[in-house]
Amino acid sequence: MRVLLYEAGVALLTRTTFWFPLKSWGARLIKKHGLKKAAIAVGRKLSVIMHRMLLTGELFNYKNEVNA
Repeated sequence: MRVLLYEAGVALLTRTTFWFPLKSWGARLIKKHGLKKAAIAVGRKLSVIMHRMLLTGELFNYKNEVNA
């Protein structure tokens, strides 16, 4: 699971073309700590978001996901 979350973080930071709060947060982490640590942090934040989605039954809202 950790590998998949890391890969999701890398894909979100490097492959997505549109900007949203989670990507801009990750981009700031890249400047400060590097891509590997930023990808781990973004993957962890994605896991928190997905867990909350499972508990509440909400759909993913890319505009508000950093506050999760």
